[in-house]
Amino acid sequence: MYIIPVNHKEITDDKHPALTYQAQLHSTQSRRTMWAALENIAQCFNSTAYDFPWHQIDRAHVTLILAKLSSPETGYAPATINRHHAALRGVLKECWRHEYITAEKYMRLIDFKGAKGSREVRSRYVTPAEFDLLVATCEQSIKGVRDKAILYVLYMCGLRRDELVNLQLGNLKRDAIQLVGKGNKERTVPMNTDVIHHLKAWTRLIPTSDAQYLFCNSKGEPLTAQSVYVMLETRSKRAGIDVVRPHDLRHAFISNLWDTGTDGATIAALAGHSNIKQTQEYDRRPEETKRKAVNLLNREQ
Repeated sequence: MYIIPVNHKEITDDKHPALTYQAQLHSTQSRRTMWAALENIAQCFNSTAYDFPWHQIDRAHVTLILAKLSSPETGYAPATINRHHAALRGVLKECWRHEYITAEKYMRLIDFKGAKGSREVRSRYVTPAEFDLLVATCEQSIKGVRDKAILYVLYMCGLRRDELVNLQLGNLKRDAIQLVGKGNKERTVPMNTDVIHHLKAWTRLIPTSDAQYLFCNSKGEPLTAQSVYVMLETRSKRAGIDVVRPHDLRHAFISNLWDTGTDGATIAALAGHSNIKQTQEYDRRPEETKRKAVNLLNREQ
């Protein structure tokens, strides 16, 4: 095993590449996920994300890391490998920003290709009937009203789980949600009358008057991403349907927009996708529908 000597006692936490990279991430879940990736990388050298001397890394170390991540022993999917790549690039950028490495060395270290593989949509489509069954499990209590509002925001606004739990009351505008999503990208998602109705019902019942976050528990503390997952799992069982996850509802939102004939660029903007190819993966329309659309362009009978 190729081990880098640990020698960065002179680096304070405010100049620690891994810590400053983590601090820039937009959500608690992202910070947790990417820190775990850095821990995995550091383990290649029998170290930890905090103790590993990132500023001493060179091309040989990067080569070893890439080989380890791609090894059949890890069993990582391409998306998981690329997440580790993103974490590594992020820390190396911090090394350059803190002037531990030159710009030339930084560019040389990040010059590697991502893992290739099919991007399958792992979520499932939630039918309107299933959604209605989920909503029907929400009792007329504070928790029930809150959970119903969460269901409507996920299903009819297509928010990611992290985006949902990080929503603050200030993100709500008259008929839209303004948020900072994945990749620190700002976007505005319009709310239909159903969503507005259920959010108004919930905001009247928020347990504490000084609550900052939109969705909170009885103590006014923001919900965690895991608690939303558990809530959906519990309500799915009560509804007698297969377990619905947060991303399943986002999947349905995007697929339903495709079904309405909305153009891909608009759907991508609403979903917060940086690449329309991501959006196209949720297009479940049959080939016959696409063929009919093309036939509409006929100029001759």
